[in-house]
Amino acid sequence: MKHVFTIFLSFICLLSVAKAQITMTSTDVNNYYSLGSTLVSHQDTLTTSLNIGAPGNNTWDFSNLASHTQQLFTSVDVASSPFSTDFPGANIVLKTPMAGMGGVAVDYYTYANLSSGSFVTLGGAMEYTYAIYLIKTKMTNTPGNASIVFPATYNSQWTDVFTFTAGSTMNGNPMNSYSESHNVTYKVDAYGTAKMPGGDVLQALRIREDNKYIYSPDGSHRRKVSYTIVTKSGFSVSITAVDTSAPDNGVIAVTKVSWTKPGVVGVEDETQIVSNYSLLQNYPNPFNPSTTIRFSVNDNNEEFAKINIFNSLGELINVLNVNLQGKGTYETRWNGTDINGKTVASGIYLYCLNLGNKVLSNKMILSK
Repeated sequence: MKHVFTIFLSFICLLSVAKAQITMTSTDVNNYYSLGSTLVSHQDTLTTSLNIGAPGNNTWDFSNLASHTQQLFTSVDVASSPFSTDFPGANIVLKTPMAGMGGVAVDYYTYANLSSGSFVTLGGAMEYTYAIYLIKTKMTNTPGNASIVFPATYNSQWTDVFTFTAGSTMNGNPMNSYSESHNVTYKVDAYGTAKMPGGDVLQALRIREDNKYIYSPDGSHRRKVSYTIVTKSGFSVSITAVDTSAPDNGVIAVTKVSWTKPGVVGVEDETQIVSNYSLLQNYPNPFNPSTTIRFSVNDNNEEFAKINIFNSLGELINVLNVNLQGKGTYETRWNGTDINGKTVASGIYLYCLNLGNKVLSNKMILSK
């Protein structure tokens, strides 16, 4: 859940530049929550140290970060989401494919409120049936975690106090629960340019988060220090320090590094078009054992395109690379196997076209 909360910082990225400063307002970020927009979160599980820059003006380089695990997030309608009544005041919700007890596929919904003054994460929930058991998991921030206060610019800071509660029920009976009392200090302590995975060089802010909290089951006092670098185009990099007393500059040991890149369209069964690129519906669909994926390029300087295929849990299944030779329509085939050549199960899959800084996506059905 904490990882899901961190994901929201990646949306707070439409930044306006004024001289040497970058300022964030609620208007800047509102477009990132349009219905059907997508975000893929990548985690680099092998990086153990990273240069976080320093307070003030910076040039960051994150181009060497890898993607070892991935998770897909899709913005959906709040009113039609299953837990809207559990989180009154929510005007943003993200749906995330996950695995429940026994590996049951389930969608997790995270709720938030974006206003002119702040971005507040309210919580999230999921519910599914495993064998004869109805399982519901709910996580709540009370009164809500204000992870950004507007307007935010270099040297702005704010604090937030809230209680995080997590619990699960089985057939209506409590299974487990715990809570944490958080006192968090945020500061926008750096700005500059960041080279992101893929090579994009973008304007960025660094938000330092110092989170002191009490873990209720044993009453222990804990602390976490992390940094999030957010950019104008929607990229973000989140870094958690190993040592909470480590300096706020230079190379530090890290426990977790993740980076995100938002998409621009949803996963409707139709041709997806953005600017000079289009992604067509695969055919046949449903299919067995293979299908053709087509896309068109009207104006492009890229040498190749990449198509990532995800399963319903948001896990990366396979990657298809297509060499490009100028504008035109291209196609490639997927034979229903994973990256190791193993045949995958029937189900709904998502295919995402990555071309430069553009991401288009559609869904397809493998039926055996």
